[in-house]
Amino acid sequence: MALEYKAHTKFEALAPILEEYAGWFGDIALSVAYLDDDGVEAPLISVPYSFKVWLETQESLGSFILNDMNKVHEDLVRVGGMLVTALKDKKKPSRKDFEDFKNLYNAFLMRLRRVEKDSAQEGSGIDPDTGLRAAAVMQDDLKEEMERLGRHGNPFTLVICRIDFFAGHQDQEKSIQTVVKNIKQCMRSFDDAYYWGQGEFLLSLKHADKIGGQAAINRIQAAVIEDEDKAQEMTMSFCLCEPCVGDTISDLLTNMRQDLIDHMNEGNIILELTEVSALERYAAQL
Repeated sequence: MALEYKAHTKFEALAPILEEYAGWFGDIALSVAYLDDDGVEAPLISVPYSFKVWLETQESLGSFILNDMNKVHEDLVRVGGMLVTALKDKKKPSRKDFEDFKNLYNAFLMRLRRVEKDSAQEGSGIDPDTGLRAAAVMQDDLKEEMERLGRHGNPFTLVICRIDFFAGHQDQEKSIQTVVKNIKQCMRSFDDAYYWGQGEFLLSLKHADKIGGQAAINRIQAAVIEDEDKAQEMTMSFCLCEPCVGDTISDLLTNMRQDLIDHMNEGNIILELTEVSALERYAAQL
């Protein structure tokens, strides 16, 4: 009963945050839509402070979760501030800036709701060794992403990342940390990354088509090669896929993994999953 009460109290504490930030987002959206000659006074659109107050009392969540949430919040406030500045100058913000603001706002809400969901399950949803999302919550997260794709048409791209010839690395832990560092530096704050084990990672790149996925891969690939702190020379290989409505995530991941396995003796390669029928895949293996 005590644990149930504690979790319930934590969820209730999030309610005013969700309400205040919804109001802040709505004020900015309304001002963008109906910008008038008088502009917008800064005091009318001020950033809520409830999240920062809540964050200071959440040591039990762990540094990985807190830092991730804070990074998304900082990006959200930064882009929101850009929009408010433009409005004060009587300038209509660009569509791209407003879309970035909307995407960051949705990512911020998603992370708050994850606190509720992950707290109700066993574990925190975070891999303790890397600070990335845990493989155990991957399927549930991606199911929600597929639902958003079906409801709103928001594209996203999946990327499996493999440390080439990982079994032969003398310092596997150092290699993993090298990749984790560069993934975090190269990804946007509202993207997700999961550690799958044995030198394998999965990226879920939000609001990104295959072209955006390819750009993210290029950044990570170059960063790992150029990283001067890595324990040994290393490369990575990738397989990407942009899911479509009706796809089954488990099938996509299985086929992406298989494509990388089929090229296990190669390194520093980028593959794109081409979906074919199960019969065609079977025939290609004969």
